[in-house]
Amino acid sequence: MVDSERNLSNIEETIAINISTKTDVIENIHVSKSCSSSELEIYYTLFHEFRDVFAWSYDEMLGIDSSIVEHEIEMYPDVKLVRQWLRQVHPKKAAAIKAEVEKLLHAGFIYLAPLTDLVSNIVPIMKKQGTIRVCVDYRDVNQAFPKDNYPTPFID
Repeated sequence: MVDSERNLSNIEETIAINISTKTDVIENIHVSKSCSSSELEIYYTLFHEFRDVFAWSYDEMLGIDSSIVEHEIEMYPDVKLVRQWLRQVHPKKAAAIKAEVEKLLHAGFIYLAPLTDLVSNIVPIMKKQGTIRVCVDYRDVNQAFPKDNYPTPFID
């Protein structure tokens, strides 16, 4: 059995519970299908009571101080910076990518940077729900920076 097959066997099926107070809004929390009906009821009341803790959109996370989430990593002094060539994206995915980037710009999570010596492409990844997750290809960037002395351990 391949490692990826072994890891997929540990994934449980889930049930979506809508905890929204409005009828036309979907705010799903996913819980295990193996939960009993009494456990599902307890989870629903708990999540419904504390639903204001969750951020359901980027607009609800405005005002995060950039000093909390912004950091710099030192670069090797003799590394040649790589500017990746722009990759073609499927037209159906291009609209979703543009919408996601505009949401992130509007929320202030990302901003236009004047640095153009080190540029990486956006890579669209399809999620289970059919939406697109926007990732960045950092392979060339990772070669320019020292490795972490305390990497995150692998957890099975």
